Amino acid sequence: MKHGKRIVTALAAVTVAALALSGCSTPGEPAAETSKTLTLGVSSTDQWGFVRSDISTQVHLSAAYWMPLYDTIVKITPDLEILPNLATKWEFNADRTEITFTIRDDVKFTDGTPLDAQAIATNILSFRDGGGGEVSQAAASVADAVAPDATTLVVTLKQPDPSVLPAMAATLGAVFLPADIDNPDKDKSAVPIGSGPYILDEANTTPDSIYTYVRNKDYWDPKSYPFDTIVLKPLVDNAARMNALKAGEIDGARVQASDAADIEGSGFTLNTGIANWAGLHLLDRDGTIVPALGNLKVRQAINMVFDRDAIVKNIFQGYGVANNQVFREASEAYVASEKDKYPFDVAAAKKLMADAGYADGFDMVFPAITGSQDTVMPIIKQQLGEIGIRITVESMQIGDYFNAVFAKKYAALYVTLPSFDDWRDVKGMVTPTALWNALKTESPELDGYIKTAQTTGGDEQKAAFQDIGKFLLDNAWYAAWATPHVLYGTDSAITAKLSPGQVEPLIWDIKPAK
Repeated sequence: MKHGKRIVTALAAVTVAALALSGCSTPGEPAAETSKTLTLGVSSTDQWGFVRSDISTQVHLSAAYWMPLYDTIVKITPDLEILPNLATKWEFNADRTEITFTIRDDVKFTDGTPLDAQAIATNILSFRDGGGGEVSQAAASVADAVAPDATTLVVTLKQPDPSVLPAMAATLGAVFLPADIDNPDKDKSAVPIGSGPYILDEANTTPDSIYTYVRNKDYWDPKSYPFDTIVLKPLVDNAARMNALKAGEIDGARVQASDAADIEGSGFTLNTGIANWAGLHLLDRDGTIVPALGNLKVRQAINMVFDRDAIVKNIFQGYGVANNQVFREASEAYVASEKDKYPFDVAAAKKLMADAGYADGFDMVFPAITGSQDTVMPIIKQQLGEIGIRITVESMQIGDYFNAVFAKKYAALYVTLPSFDDWRDVKGMVTPTALWNALKTESPELDGYIKTAQTTGGDEQKAAFQDIGKFLLDNAWYAAWATPHVLYGTDSAITAKLSPGQVEPLIWDIKPAK
């Protein structure tokens, strides 16, 4: 086994789940000042093995279970600002292939072992060597990580990669005890030795049911974590989460749009964020599978047959923003001047089809994940049918779906893909090697914009992201519908903020209500 195999699956949106405050107060009733317990319903399944055994060998989808236990190199805010944490400062070299960090000198693991630059370097390299996944795409850019001394960490990149620093606020930056990495003699039943603000309370933890964390009294930054105790309850079933929230058993949980009115009417606060964009991914821009999709006018016509406002109202229950772009409005790649490009206009779309030589339409197959896309497929069939595009839907289980998509079987599909920061979005969808650029479409013009965005910073980088956004719109690589809202319900005892790409708040973004 390669050491440090921390795999985060690339086929699932990486969700950094939250934690909840309990007392538990009822809606509208302020929590007692003495209450310092945070209790949350977590929408991901049991991660007991991830917490209890060698954390670096586990497949995991949620950071809720590890983030209280393990500190990160940096932090990230809901506005995507990178803040100091274990690293007090950092600096890039001229070509942005080397980052030099200054590491705190006052941090220890919970067994008393000093947490120094070498410990962090060991963790980064173990992650780099451990396998693939969405987050570890950033790790794959790491050429080396060395510690010239206890407080200096130098990370060398194979090429500039703006996703590396943000990833150090997540799994790539999580710091585990080096002695526990790939250690066959490690006691898998032992309480994990961490570096973070909390310690697992084994006596009050029951696998699959409840996980309790108590304050690490020796942690270097207690003010950033105001709760003495954190309690996590795995509640994958949506109805169970909603019942627990309304019963006062938990103080925060992810809420589906269909439950939003009920939860808000019950006195809870609905915190909103953006985790993804939704719409059609027109993969076959060269017309390899469906020749008609190689025609720009056809792709433009597809963009004009969907009423985005109606979709937000009826599909997303009003919780979202109609958007013709795959980048959210706050993104550097969002082109505000083009927000009205491709209005809902079936007549204009029919003319584009006729001008392209497809007045009689054509046939196309769409894949669908069994049971999860039943609402949108009828809309796609009906609206594309308005311009003569005849859709056959092939429904399949999720594993078969992803295998077929990445095997280049389909020309287009409906997606809800993560919205993180500008570069991670571009890297994951747009570059010639991007996972979601399944047919590997590329353009010399676009490649130039991508290179500038990758290798520069500041105003030059912002301009390059704008060029990327405009190119994708002008060439109709996608037919985006909306950026749906992620909803997180909280009682009056806490406040929470959601970061882009996350369906639940990060631990440091949950605070007691004032």
